Order: sequence, then structure tokens, then C-alpha cells
Amino acid sequence: MSLLIPDPPTLFLNCRLIDGYGGEPVENAAVKAEGNLITAVGRTEDFGENPNGNMRVVDLGGKTLMPGLIEGHFHISFWGVRELPDLDLKLPAERTTVYAVKNAELALRCGYTGVASAGALHRIDVTIRDMVKEGVIAGPRMAASGRDICATSGMLDWNPSFWKLGMDGLSIFADGVDEVRKAVRKNIHEGADVIKLYVTGEGLLRPGTPPEETMYSFEEIAVAVDEAHKRNRQVAAHVRGNDGVKLCVAAGVDVLEHATYADDEAIAMIAERKDNIFVVPGLGYHWGILVNGPACGITPAHLAGAPAFAWCRAATTASSGAPTASTRRTSSCSSPTWASRRWRRSSPRRSTAPSCSGSSTSAARSRKESAPTSSSSTATPSRTSPSCKTARGSPW
Repeated sequence: MSLLIPDPPTLFLNCRLIDGYGGEPVENAAVKAEGNLITAVGRTEDFGENPNGNMRVVDLGGKTLMPGLIEGHFHISFWGVRELPDLDLKLPAERTTVYAVKNAELALRCGYTGVASAGALHRIDVTIRDMVKEGVIAGPRMAASGRDICATSGMLDWNPSFWKLGMDGLSIFADGVDEVRKAVRKNIHEGADVIKLYVTGEGLLRPGTPPEETMYSFEEIAVAVDEAHKRNRQVAAHVRGNDGVKLCVAAGVDVLEHATYADDEAIAMIAERKDNIFVVPGLGYHWGILVNGPACGITPAHLAGAPAFAWCRAATTASSGAPTASTRRTSSCSSPTWASRRWRRSSPRRSTAPSCSGSSTSAARSRKESAPTSSSSTATPSRTSPSCKTARGSPW
């Protein structure tokens, strides 16, 4: 059936219902969904022995029905990333589009009905967001960020200048207050919901840009925040180093992606803004690299020298060598995360149709006020984190 043709109402019977509000699961529950709205919740017996009418009836056989999960750090254009060219030079717009459509479908099938983009090649996330909203393709609601904004010599500036590429890559390179303001305006013009800045380095993919180094000044970060907030957008910053975290908090950044090396002072600064700042640690990224990295070409020596993985190694040892299924998160991008990003929204959680999942993982909280609606409201049971043996071949 074409996604452009409205689905009939769906009645889910005989499920174990988790409502997302913290209450005890309800056994033998029933939920009726019409489009993207939940219109009735009750017990299976409330709907009679033979529900009729123009409804699709699904007997879940005791499986768990819960609100859709929210992925807080989603790179929809990434696919099988093993080296830096996999992020830009090897991804023409046509191939990126196909990968993005498949990633959107996979996210939905794994139970994610909402995602926050953390950057995408060719502004493909903006296009996917709109096509999901229009019902053309299946996928989760998305807060799109378009291309990242990065300083010259920053994390994403990896292609040597003598190549003279003359192409738009993963990032818009902007230096100084005026260029950063213009880059923010450009992304807003291209339809971004979120402005993504690269404030510090990363380390693993780019040893020359260690995570503790800060590439943007306070003034550059602050002007991005000022321009985004004037246009009712939020700012998310890739920031691992402690100094970068403090600059971002002081400048008014809305979302801290990672904050890996935040010290007690930085954490106290975050706590002071607890009502309007959100942290996305991205812990699944570390787990994935630690557990699957050596089989995908990341040497044990490299991992041993990375302080960011020290706590992961200790935790992995404590759990007999690998994270359990209950601690792993699934994502269709190359860096799944655990922590969610919350968006302000005017409608209640029940306004979004549920996700049917074989697990009872609690739903993350939504943080978008008027997110595009998902074109599908159900998903197959969640799968475990991808390993390098999957078709995409990514260690994370």
C-alpha cells in the first residue's frame, strides 16, 4: 500500500502496556491508534470478543507495547564508516539518499519513532524529514540539522588542501564571528531545525585533533547561539574537552554532544542550567568501538591509549567481557547512543502512536515542539547493536 494512502485505524490487543509515565506495566491491555494519534486505551476485554468495523486488529500475544524510543544522536547519512573518505568523498548525493532512506526505515523498525540529527551530508536529513512528514517514505520524526559547522583545522577539516577538491563536504567551514553567523543563517535557510557546531576534536578518527582541544572561541560559539535563538532554533555542539564544555555552557548552547571530559566545575555549570541544557553522552559509541573495534581494524594498542575508553574497559571487565543486551542501544547510524535529548513540546506524549517492541526499555523523552509526524506507528522487536559483521561493516 502506498504511504500516501491513509491507514485504517489499528487496534492492538493482548499487550503488556508501558505508558511512559513511570507506572507499572499493564497486562492484557489494548490500544487503538488512528493515524498518528492514540484514540483509546483500555483492556482487551473492553473491545469485545470480535472487534469489527474498518479496523486492523493486531493480537500482540503478550508482547510489550510502549511509546516510541527517541534517538538523541543520529547520523542518517553514515553507512559502513571505516575511514574518513566514507564520510564524504565516497558518498555522492545519489548513494547518500539511498543509504539515508534505508537508515530511516531501520530506525523505525527498531522502535525509534523520533530522532535528533547530529549532522548529515548534502543536507539529506532535511529532505528525509520532509518526505517522512509528507508520507512518501517510512521513517521516524526528525529534528534535522543539515551540515555541520566547523572551524578550519577543526575535527571535520581532514582533507588535505593540496587536493583542491572544490566540493562541499560534511561541514561548512566558518572562522570568526561573521562567518559563523553566516553559516548559521545558511543552515536555517536550508531548513535546519538544529544548528550543529564542532567545538572540540574527536581523537579516534582524527588523532591530530585530540578531544581536549577547543577549535572555537567563546565569541564564535556565542554568535551561533544568538543567531539560532533569534530564529527559534537550538544549538547542539560536539564537545568532548572540558574547556569546550565550559565555553558552550557559558555561551548558552542548548545541547552538549558527549561532554566526555567535563570536570566537577563543568558539571556544576551544567547543573545550574539544568532546565534548559541537555547532555547526550553517546555512550553506545564507546561500547561499540571497545567491543567490536578490534575485529574491524581498530588496534588494541590504540584503544589502550584512549583515556575515554578507560571506564568502558573497566565496565566491560565487570560484565564478563561485553555489555548485555539490556544495556545496549540500537541505532541505524554509526554511533548509537543511550542518552536522549528532550525537546519542548506542546502536545502530550500520547499524541504519538506507539512502538511495538519485544523489549521493555523505557522510552526516551521528546524534545521537539512541533516535530514531523512519523509515517508509521509500529516497529518490529528491537535488535542488538550492529557489529562489523553486518552489511554496513561499521565497528559502531
